[in-house]
Amino acid sequence: MTNIAFGEWLKKELDKRDWSKSDLARKSGVSASQITRLIKGERGVRDETLDALAVALKIRPEKVFLVAIGKYTETESDAWVKDAAHKLPLVAQEYRGVLDGMIDSMIKADEAERRPKPKIKPAKV
Repeated sequence: MTNIAFGEWLKKELDKRDWSKSDLARKSGVSASQITRLIKGERGVRDETLDALAVALKIRPEKVFLVAIGKYTETESDAWVKDAAHKLPLVAQEYRGVLDGMIDSMIKADEAERRPKPKIKPAKV
C-alpha cells in the first residue's frame, strides 16, 4: 500500500527540523533510499520502520502509526500536550529544573498578559 499523504507529512517533519533524508536515516537506522521511497509514496511501511521514525523524530509512536494509516488529523485537540508529554521523559534529569522554570515563567507571562489592565485616569492639570 502506498501512502503519499504519509510521505508529505514525513517531508514536513524533516523540513520543520531542517533535516535531510540522510539525517533521518542516521538517527533512525532506516536507509536514506527507503526514506526517499516513503516520501514519494512508493513504498508501504512496516511497523518497525514507523517505530524507528517515531524514536528519531521524538514523536509519539501512535501518532506516526495514525498518520501512516491515514487516521490522524491535525485538528486533534490535545496533540501538542500529548507530544510534549511524550518528550518530557526524554529530557535529562539535570535539565528538568531549568525546563520547569521556563514553563512556569511562560505561564506567568501569559497570565499577566490576560489580566485586565487597570484604567489610568488622566491627571487633572
